[in-house]
Amino acid sequence: EMTGENLAWAAIGVGVNIASSPPEGTSLQDCAVLTVKLEDVREAFLQNLNDLYEEWRQSGFEIIRQGWLRRACKIGTPVTVKTGTGTEAGAFHGIDEDGNLLLTPASGNRKKITAGDVYFQ
Repeated sequence: EMTGENLAWAAIGVGVNIASSPPEGTSLQDCAVLTVKLEDVREAFLQNLNDLYEEWRQSGFEIIRQGWLRRACKIGTPVTVKTGTGTEAGAFHGIDEDGNLLLTPASGNRKKITAGDVYFQ
């Protein structure tokens, strides 16, 4: 919730498949050369979240967005997104200046998705 120019609070929902995943997903354990421990993932996640929050407060979102885009994989590949109102399918095209997922369906009209479960095909 924004109060003036200050962030009063934020609710963040994040899911990380550490040791197992649904059939269509991938876990960190599947990708790692070493064994992945929940405690290590939690500590790294919280430290990075704090660091990025401070960077956002000092410099704004664009620098974080650019870093995210440099590291993003599978841009341009087909995805399905399950939202609260249905399912969208198309090509994944990154995130916009507000952090919305950009999806280009077969119709060609790019859409902004604010929340949903993303499944790469």
